[in-house]
Amino acid sequence: RTTVRVMLPEGATCAQIFALLEKNEVCTAEKLGESAANTHFDYWFLEDIPYGETNRLEGFLFPDTYDFYQNDDVTSVIMKLVNNCNKKLMDDELQEQIEASGMTLDEVLTLASIIQMEAANTDDMYMVSSVLHNRLENGSQYDIYTLDCDSTTYYPYRTKDDVPEAERDTFTSSYNTYTVRGLPAGPICNPGMDAIDAALNPQDTNYYYFCHDADGNAYYAATAAEH
Repeated sequence: RTTVRVMLPEGATCAQIFALLEKNEVCTAEKLGESAANTHFDYWFLEDIPYGETNRLEGFLFPDTYDFYQNDDVTSVIMKLVNNCNKKLMDDELQEQIEASGMTLDEVLTLASIIQMEAANTDDMYMVSSVLHNRLENGSQYDIYTLDCDSTTYYPYRTKDDVPEAERDTFTSSYNTYTVRGLPAGPICNPGMDAIDAALNPQDTNYYYFCHDADGNAYYAATAAEH
């Protein structure tokens, strides 16, 4: 049987991962989506996640380099990704940090997924994390109730152009942090270890705003006026 090595990048969505696996002739994206939506994978962190949506495992398909067979068994492919996630998350030190954070694992991964999508580089992740933590924890003192992250606006799509044309003008995402208070319902991509670490260990700042210029340089601000 032909083996194929596939690198799944940090920040890819389930849909992007399935498309990449299809491109590498591992399985069809459609079959992967069906399996992700409906197969029972026996991991403690999936217990409360409802079945039925192809992005059910968003956040839990760990970005890494994997070896598969061409025309591989769909369930075992997904199992390999989720099992790797389990291995990474079951690290004792990480579990202690999650416990100390006061967040659930799902919240940590959701926050990490936004950091992954919003930050320009690894250092920036800790600053973006700081802004998001400040908003979540103290934002209401400054009349800030939402995270306002562009990366969430069209989820499960990446951009407006990715939304099917028929619904593009009326599409609203239930993950949109311009309208949803606090964290969205779940992760918006599959974050890597750096983003997870940043979600748990934000820089200590008094910033409530950040933005990036066209070259990816980051700017942070404490007040709306500065921003």
